Amino acid sequence: MLWRLIVIILIAAALFIGLNWNHTSTVSLWFGESGKINDVPICVSFLLVYILGVVSVIPFILKRHFRSIKKRRKNDDYASYRDNSVSDENPSDEE
Repeated sequence: MLWRLIVIILIAAALFIGLNWNHTSTVSLWFGESGKINDVPICVSFLLVYILGVVSVIPFILKRHFRSIKKRRKNDDYASYRDNSVSDENPSDEE
């Protein structure tokens, strides 16, 4: 079932690229004539913007991942401290 979805997405992407390859635009990277790139296909500019979006989200994903690891480690340390303090407060009856 998953392979069908992948095939459909690839076909849709190929159709999009094929139908829009001749449509071009001018991309301005900076003000003035020196920062312009002429005749860039629309699908290439969409692909680059998509990749830029993916790359810009990576730091936020890593921040959330490391925060959850830190929280989990803190909870484990607190649990081990709590277990040790409970065993110290309640001496066993073996003495």
